Amino acid sequence: MNKLERIKALYGKKKPATKRIQHVPRDVFKPTGKLTIKNISATPYDFQLHGVEFINHHNGNCILGDDMGLGKTAQILMFLHHNPKIRPALIICKSTLKLKWARETFMFMERSKGNTAYVLNGRVKKDIQEISLTGEGKIQETIRKVLPDTGIFIINYDILDSWVKELVKLFPIHITLDEAHNIKSVKTNRYKALKTIRKKTRNTKIIPTTGTLLENRPMDLYNAISMVNPNIFKNKLYFGKRYCGGKKNGFGWDFSGKSNTDELHHILSSIMIRRKKEDVLKELPSKTRIVIPLKIDMKQYNKIECYESGPAKREKLLQEAARGKLDAAMDWIEEFLSSGEKLVVFAYHKEIVEKIYQEFKPWAIKVDGSTKARDKQNAEEEFQTNKKVCLLVGNIKSAGEGLTLTKAYATATIELLDHTPSLHLQAEDRVLRIGQDADAVFAYYFMAIGTIDEENIAELQKRSKIAAEVMDGKDVGDFTIKRGKTK
Repeated sequence: MNKLERIKALYGKKKPATKRIQHVPRDVFKPTGKLTIKNISATPYDFQLHGVEFINHHNGNCILGDDMGLGKTAQILMFLHHNPKIRPALIICKSTLKLKWARETFMFMERSKGNTAYVLNGRVKKDIQEISLTGEGKIQETIRKVLPDTGIFIINYDILDSWVKELVKLFPIHITLDEAHNIKSVKTNRYKALKTIRKKTRNTKIIPTTGTLLENRPMDLYNAISMVNPNIFKNKLYFGKRYCGGKKNGFGWDFSGKSNTDELHHILSSIMIRRKKEDVLKELPSKTRIVIPLKIDMKQYNKIECYESGPAKREKLLQEAARGKLDAAMDWIEEFLSSGEKLVVFAYHKEIVEKIYQEFKPWAIKVDGSTKARDKQNAEEEFQTNKKVCLLVGNIKSAGEGLTLTKAYATATIELLDHTPSLHLQAEDRVLRIGQDADAVFAYYFMAIGTIDEENIAELQKRSKIAAEVMDGKDVGDFTIKRGKTK
């Protein structure tokens, strides 16, 4: 009796939802702890190696459901590095994360033809960017006219339907769906495009990754599960009736509820590995910095670069870089908040702070230079105690000191100031709980490629290193962006 027949035998007959259902037999995965990943510049955590073992165990066909910040990107890239024959590999993600994926190939993959990252852009005017790094760690792009026959190909969900013909011809052996809840609706062009690619490439393996696969209801899970293993459930109607409290409402079937959740969890755990921050806290450092590189429209920025001069030039460049990043940063913030976690966002210019605040106003509070001392403390209390308030956005100088914001475990910085590492350090520490075992802190920094941001990050690290050498006798500064051990 095969797996599908066993499931049919167990679940073919209706049973009361209140009774405990007999579980589906499954092979319980236990990591050996013996896996090593060679020839990479980063040092993975043990739980990340266990994740790669799980993916290997499932032959690259499973769900990676770790919390945000625990290294889903790292685990996918290490899996691909460890299995060099799984090429071409396709990674589908949000547009804001394409360059981050490309950049991290240099951390978790040895340089080779098959490990070269190509970023796919555009709908009508398409281009293929081959990504490389300079000696200083800056991203370089080389435009290719045609798709190479092997490598790591990175595309965003929004343009997937425009690249179907090219991707089918490429015939990817493996697909990664980053933040896989983006394909939960079968009505979207991205889902239809993905389904076409899977159908025409037949045995392509797939890994949906997300810490928020189930955003609202069990039905959110169905597409990801069926992509990994279409034989687990009879069909969508069966899934909806059994696990979503399915009932007819006069207009059709209503699958907005839940039912038999223990049973669904058991089935899901046979194809999914999921670790929460508290599960691996002992392995994590107290603070991890993660750079999110973004490509911006350089037209206005280049005008300032060419025609401006004097002391105000750097200020104008910093502000224009922030404007260029703003839409992508707000998209990222929205994605983060969908996880149900709170977030603290820092910026420098009043315009940037105000735009972010207005975008998320129903769920946000603001602290800037005009905020009075009493209102500042009220904002802290509101953020710490009100479950509806999930975002505090503030000026890095005004909100970066004197506030306790430990209900969040992450900060996101929109504008990088090069002259004072301590300013960023104390801003990060608003969410750090001193003197107790607390969730690890993640500090995200948005960096506009080819702008003053790249100089500022390098300068922050340089100044931090000098301060550490003089004050503490250390050769590593406090503001160090470690390679590896990140999302």
